[in-house]
Amino acid sequence: STTVHMADLGPVGAIDAAVRAWRDAISAAAGIATAAAAQATGGLEMELFGTAATLPPHSPTKASSNVAATGAALKALILDPVMPHLESATRLVVCPDGKLSQLPFAALPTEAGGGRYLLDDFTVTQLGTARDLLRSVARAQGGLHTDCTPAVVVSTPNFDLEPEGGSRPSLGGVAARLRKLGVHFQPMDMSQSCKEIASLLRGTELTGAEACETNFRTLSSPSVLHIATHAFSVPTPGRPADAGDSRHSAVAAQLGVQSPLLRSGLALAGGNTALGGGSLPFCAGDGLLTGQRAT
Repeated sequence: STTVHMADLGPVGAIDAAVRAWRDAISAAAGIATAAAAQATGGLEMELFGTAATLPPHSPTKASSNVAATGAALKALILDPVMPHLESATRLVVCPDGKLSQLPFAALPTEAGGGRYLLDDFTVTQLGTARDLLRSVARAQGGLHTDCTPAVVVSTPNFDLEPEGGSRPSLGGVAARLRKLGVHFQPMDMSQSCKEIASLLRGTELTGAEACETNFRTLSSPSVLHIATHAFSVPTPGRPADAGDSRHSAVAAQLGVQSPLLRSGLALAGGNTALGGGSLPFCAGDGLLTGQRAT
């Protein structure tokens, strides 16, 4: 029999802060290593956005100690509560959520000072969703159809489907955010090149009105999936605004969009129609396929 163990990792706020601190320490150490390499080769200055800037003094020892200290703090929060339950395990399958999805788990230290890491003791596999684990188990047991279907080429969606007497999609979630940003997907014509690709792959094409959300989501394990369309990404809320991007960052912060899977995706048939308030056939959805829907 299999025993299920649960470990309470504590408040998410403390974990998120520890993840951020460790990542920042690693980034700082990487920057110092770059500076050290430049100084070692006599390159004491570098061009930053067209302006000559002298590299700051660096301290590799201090940077390494920061990585070790923040790594130890993170280890205490997310590894120490779990380690007693692993016993003789040699493989870890991790399905992280939130800020934990930004971690390279295999690089987490398992000893003070960073002398040993998780990859030294385990084969670490990270999955985007626990469903992937169930699929792999089903395949291993012969309970999941593993044969691939023919290749599919999705190209040149008709973003401007004529409004019809179907349903008017509710512009919630990312669609509302894109409309507030004034997004409009420009037409694209890659039909000829994609037709040639489909011919080479001996696959099928989804173009025009057929390049819609329902047809896309009902695809079943194509041997090759080639997609030629526009993508979108709403900036992370609270991110310092880049030059020329302050409006987008302000909108993202106001709307509180957090998950990258909800902030990004692909434009499909009817995307502009939905953003313009028009009605679409059921199969078109809201003309947008977010990363969350695609998983």
